[in-house]
Amino acid sequence: MKKLTKLMLATAATVVLAIPAYAVDLSMGVSGSANARFLMGSKKASTTAKAESYSEHDTTGNSVTVSFTGADEEAGKSVTYSISLGQDDGSFTENHALSGSTTLGDWTGSASTSVKKRVGAATDADDSDDAAGGSKGDTQVTLTDGKMTFKLGTAAHLGSAKKAGANEFYNTISTDEELGVGARVGAFDGFSFGYQVDDATSVTVALQQEAGEKVLGKDRFKDNRTTSGTDVLRNSKWADTAKFNTNSFGFAVATNAGGADIAFTYASGSMAPNATNATTYSGYSVGMNTMGLGVSVPVGAMTIAFSYSTYARDLKCGTANDFWCQGGDNASVAGYKTNKTSDTAMLLALDGTAGDLGWTVTYQSDASTTTTNGTASTAGATGLDIGLKQAVGPVTLNYGLTTLLSKTTAGSSAGKSTMIYGGKLTYAF
Repeated sequence: MKKLTKLMLATAATVVLAIPAYAVDLSMGVSGSANARFLMGSKKASTTAKAESYSEHDTTGNSVTVSFTGADEEAGKSVTYSISLGQDDGSFTENHALSGSTTLGDWTGSASTSVKKRVGAATDADDSDDAAGGSKGDTQVTLTDGKMTFKLGTAAHLGSAKKAGANEFYNTISTDEELGVGARVGAFDGFSFGYQVDDATSVTVALQQEAGEKVLGKDRFKDNRTTSGTDVLRNSKWADTAKFNTNSFGFAVATNAGGADIAFTYASGSMAPNATNATTYSGYSVGMNTMGLGVSVPVGAMTIAFSYSTYARDLKCGTANDFWCQGGDNASVAGYKTNKTSDTAMLLALDGTAGDLGWTVTYQSDASTTTTNGTASTAGATGLDIGLKQAVGPVTLNYGLTTLLSKTTAGSSAGKSTMIYGGKLTYAF
């Protein structure tokens, strides 16, 4: 018995000694931010309307993130888990993210996945899309050697190419108009290949091929509600999503020439019924293309930023009055067979500093044409924003003034005017 015991102990010692020692560095991080702002001013809805005073107190972007990282430098491996708590349109949210990377030779492989969970539902009418317990997950895998980068999964494969000032206060155009400046691209499930041409230039090509998802993460058929208010065609709840194929392509170029940072993005895509449903949904399609150009040039102690973008969307429905091409409430809106939108936006900003004070003056314009069932209607707006930003102890203060210079609807002046001034405090840790 003693011999058997000694043999077992010796075997255990041998096994223990055979396990190599790994030097894993563990770290924990906590970060968060909170924003509060107070706005005042006046708004006028039309030429005949009276100017109304305006004031608003609100908080935005409030969240806290806790992260844990384990890294083995000798093996070239690292893993990070984080949980972010915040709010989205009145719902309490949890965002869980897990990422890891391994370096082997010249190549680094990495992957990340995240799940956003809505814990509580909003109660006001504006937030009716939120639902308790709802969740959405995204995953992507990346392989790079510093020269070439392959990315597969849900990611922002292409950028908008927008260049703007760093101290903008309040964007009247984006509030008043739907689109804003920059190529209309978002995160989508696809593949992209990036190539670093030299120290100053990179090129990215992206491809999207999937069943019924938004074109380039942005466009699809219009939202629609029944007379009882039930969602028929809203976001991922659309029952017929899988009956359509989405195909998109785009590329982006970023370079520096003579000190000027230049970015350009072009993308195009479509949705069409798959072969099984081609007869049922004959004549239904979504077509979209977009372009964005951004240039940022330093001039002494200042920087000039310029952005220009175009966007076109073409919705076609197989029947004369279809809400998939219009959206809205079935009880009051006549559906459309065709719905085309084109938009051109421009931004010009001058950025600078004066001591510890940063300032930006921004001029922005937006012009759009909507053609429904062959009838075109134009709209446009211009705006001017003056923003200032400075640190006050541990808090950042952003304040300024913005005004809507002009607004046209159906090709004529709408007489609408907006002037807003105020400030925003941001605390981050």
